Amino acid sequence: IIPSIYLFGGWTGMLLYIVAVGGSTVVLDFIISPTASKNVHRIANFYSIPKSYIYSLMAANLFGANILVTLILILTNSIDAKPSHDKLSKVLLLRNIAINLSISEITFTLGHAWLHRTKIGGK
Repeated sequence: IIPSIYLFGGWTGMLLYIVAVGGSTVVLDFIISPTASKNVHRIANFYSIPKSYIYSLMAANLFGANILVTLILILTNSIDAKPSHDKLSKVLLLRNIAINLSISEITFTLGHAWLHRTKIGGK
């Protein structure tokens, strides 16, 4: 979806996408579960910093990650790539998705394991 948005709206379209989709995902996370706001409150209290600093870092991370993906797509000329519908391409796509999900789950799990072993994360 990112290539389509970038090709249609350029960087302005990408920034709107990040705000709309990324922002609504974060807001939804805070609405659905009290854990997110409890974590922000706990970190702010532990480090004696305003919660707005943490929210700002969360926003910077959200924008940075999406901008990085877009830059990688541009630099590798993948932004203009046309989809291929042959059988091998579909198999390779599924394999790549499985690899991506596996790496994401492994890093997420390791990050949380590390977090919960720290002084602030263990509380």
